[in-house]
Amino acid sequence: MHSFALTENYIVLSMIPAWFEEGNLINFYPIAYGISFHPEENTTWLVFDRVSGEVAATFHSTGFFMLHHVNAYEDPTTEEIVVDVITYPDSDILDATYLKNLKQCPDRWCTSFERSQYSRYRLPMAQKDQGELIKPKSLSSARLELPQINPANRSRQYGTVFGIQTFSNTSDYADAIVKINSLTGESTTWHEDGCYPSEAIFVDDPSSNSEDAGILLSVVMDVEEVRFYIALDRP
Repeated sequence: MHSFALTENYIVLSMIPAWFEEGNLINFYPIAYGISFHPEENTTWLVFDRVSGEVAATFHSTGFFMLHHVNAYEDPTTEEIVVDVITYPDSDILDATYLKNLKQCPDRWCTSFERSQYSRYRLPMAQKDQGELIKPKSLSSARLELPQINPANRSRQYGTVFGIQTFSNTSDYADAIVKINSLTGESTTWHEDGCYPSEAIFVDDPSSNSEDAGILLSVVMDVEEVRFYIALDRP
């Protein structure tokens, strides 16, 4: 389990239909080559009560692959758990990220990345275990990975997420940082030619009540100057 969702009262596991087949841990290296994705299977959502540890609800959605959750929170107006994730239609992004494949076919990573979706799932806790598939909502046409939000809004309703993305269809890897408004879907991007940012970490301004007031930290590789530097930017 690489990533899971956490709200004030619940732990949410998104059990995607990807697993190790028998013997693959021995026969395959790197270890990710032993993972088998089954798109015909559903994703199972297990909701655990944080106090008792018991399963509070089980839901299902169509199958998807994922690496990271964005955030999760409880919506008191609808009695739903809101879970935001970056989803993919298959697991090719995993294989495409290996250094050998990035060197031989960088377009493959970008193609896989462009198929990602910033998705929202609403788990209806008042209608548990009804058997109906939960349908996702796309929050933006902008793509992102390694999502980060203001730490003060973890497990709470939020409106801004940061991440890395490809700047254009000629990019050979993630070469931009994106800021997305989860309420409107609008996005803004930072990019400099020849620069490849790492995961952007948001440090909030304790003197401000604004969600996006603070500084973004990212280690950036500048291939033209052959150097690394820490980028500081006010979003």
